[in-house]
Amino acid sequence: PDVPDLTFYDLPGIIANVSDGGNEKDIQLVEDLAKMYISQPNCIVLLVITCETDFENQGAYRLIKANGSLRSCTVGVLTKPDRIEHGNEGRWLEILRNKSNTLENGWFAIKQPDFQQVKNGISWEAARLGERDYFSTTQPWSSLDEKHRTKNTVLARIKLLLEDVDEELKNYPVPTYDDPKRETIMLLRNFTKDVAKHIEGLPPSCTDDPVDPFTAGLIYSINKKYDAFRLQVHRTAPQFRPWEKRMDKSGAISPSERWKLLSAVKEYDPPSECAGKEFYLAEVMDLAERSRTRELPGNDPFAVKLTYINETTRSWRDLASNCFGKVRDIMEDHVSRLVEDHFRRYAHGGLLEAVSDVVKEQFIRRESTTRKKIESICRGEDRPCTQNEDYFFHYRSELLVKYKATYRRSKDHGNIFGFTSENPRDQQRLVNEAIAGLARLGLHGLKAEEMVKLFPESRMDPALEITAEARAYFQEPSSTQEDFEEGYEDVEEGEGVEEGEGVEECEGGEYYAEEQFEDRPCEERLHPVYVNY
Repeated sequence: PDVPDLTFYDLPGIIANVSDGGNEKDIQLVEDLAKMYISQPNCIVLLVITCETDFENQGAYRLIKANGSLRSCTVGVLTKPDRIEHGNEGRWLEILRNKSNTLENGWFAIKQPDFQQVKNGISWEAARLGERDYFSTTQPWSSLDEKHRTKNTVLARIKLLLEDVDEELKNYPVPTYDDPKRETIMLLRNFTKDVAKHIEGLPPSCTDDPVDPFTAGLIYSINKKYDAFRLQVHRTAPQFRPWEKRMDKSGAISPSERWKLLSAVKEYDPPSECAGKEFYLAEVMDLAERSRTRELPGNDPFAVKLTYINETTRSWRDLASNCFGKVRDIMEDHVSRLVEDHFRRYAHGGLLEAVSDVVKEQFIRRESTTRKKIESICRGEDRPCTQNEDYFFHYRSELLVKYKATYRRSKDHGNIFGFTSENPRDQQRLVNEAIAGLARLGLHGLKAEEMVKLFPESRMDPALEITAEARAYFQEPSSTQEDFEEGYEDVEEGEGVEEGEGVEECEGGEYYAEEQFEDRPCEERLHPVYVNY
């Protein structure tokens, strides 16, 4: 009662042929049966090889060799040493010495009583005495070193292993068998609380490795992926060039002038290494003219603005999916390490494996839900709209002034007002006088660049308005984006675990989050990842 149970399975030998009338499928059946048993993690393999047949003709060792992990839990046994063909003993001695066909636990040889002795009822003690006499008096076995032919070696090895086991057992908790159900529930409860703490966010210690995502902190590691995603999305914003033609070998815009024009609009462009496409004014005007249907003059088709917006937002699906994949990997690794920390002591009892399976299943289920939510959010971006009117009108007006001024510079060689011969100081004086005159009329706070609003409409004004409006849609203020991200930063699986909820209860959290999402303006809605874990 004080020792663990061992179950002994006597498996059939690996066969290469069947007798007449036999089933050829039995060959594979026997091999598959053996593989099924020996692949169990708590299995000790007793590999029995008979010496009366060539080693190569016995397929059992081939199964051990094919699976390297089995070498450490396999004990080799040679039987019928008295049947070895004369002169062929050397090969078997090499195996017994573990110099050939090696195993971590080595090889042992035994000699059982023959058929007549068994029939006569030989006792176990007499059989062992005969076995000892045989190996101590028969060549070449009697010439082996003492460590290869006495049971003292085996007993010494067992003693060392038992000492190692005793030391390892000291690291395990004292077993409590009074209420195993309560003990298991407490283990799971402590685990879920720990998961919830990590999801809420734990500050690292000064000795933690900042490179290791586990010690660096779950939220910190995920936020790094969010920051990278946010930058990738920002880089996809369209880059409008408010001048008519691209620069080419015979182009009307010189390289130096083009550089000045780019400098004027670069402050609204994404950071370096941007992936957004460049669109020139003539291209925008051409698309606007071709998109007009039965509309009054001066009405810019919304379809044109939609085209440029969707040209950008179309790439967000892949970016969001890739970001989610990275966050999922971080979550899986983090939770797996927590599972290992809490339950590795109970690996042999099956609790570690059971909890790991439940966690993996939960990740699979939540991943499916999350990817659907990401797709739903991306579909919302296919229909541009915003309730954030103040920001939108502000940036549209600001961009329209900037684009109109840049367009006039491109037409008048760097000058907004079309001056050709006046001295720069005279030009500035005239502009200042105009601003002062407008201020006396009640128009205060005007800048020189904003005076382009006073010029008559040009042929390109519709294209300029389209570009300003389409680009203003992506000019999202960072403060509102941060507020939005904080609302979706919570990891629902952790909240459900902390409260003891199942998947069904978590659905309520998702629905509430979706209601919050629908109230957000469109330009704020594409969060890096809607995490359901």
